[in-house]
Amino acid sequence: MEQPEYALVPAPEWENWCADNDAVIIDVREPFEWVQGVLPGSELIRLDDLPGRLDDYDPDQAILLVCRTGNRRGFIDRVLVG
Repeated sequence: MEQPEYALVPAPEWENWCADNDAVIIDVREPFEWVQGVLPGSELIRLDDLPGRLDDYDPDQAILLVCRTGNRRGFIDRVLVG
């Protein structure tokens, strides 16, 4: 199986990156973080629930994953890249 590609997208560039890549936006924060502010068009899927929800998305679709500080990146790397 081919490994998916991923890149870190700087916060100021998220809108352009999503438009350029026809991306969906998944926010992996906790609900209490979500209510503090969200990116327009994003869907909340808690990080713990993400592995069970990946089949809901086209594997060829670009996905922007949003977290608060980047500390969840290691888990996301293991889930998405392996």
